[in-house]
Amino acid sequence: MMANVADPSDLWQVEAYLTESRKTVDRLYQFRYSDSLQVFSILMRDEWLKEADLIGLQPKKIADIKRSAEVFRRMFLEKGDAPQRG
Repeated sequence: MMANVADPSDLWQVEAYLTESRKTVDRLYQFRYSDSLQVFSILMRDEWLKEADLIGLQPKKIADIKRSAEVFRRMFLEKGDAPQRG
């Protein structure tokens, strides 16, 4: 996107895109301590988080996160709107 900026005023389009992207990320991955297991599950579903990243958590919590990630993955696949990364 930045490669296509020919005029300084084009930077406003880039800024608008980045602002909207940030808002989307904030909505998807909002963080509250009480929601952290769900957030980790969503991050794992979207392949932003791997099991190795969870080292230090209790094994039961890791199992819960993995199980929830799989449930979320199946839900999105059934709906046909699985998140696209990258």
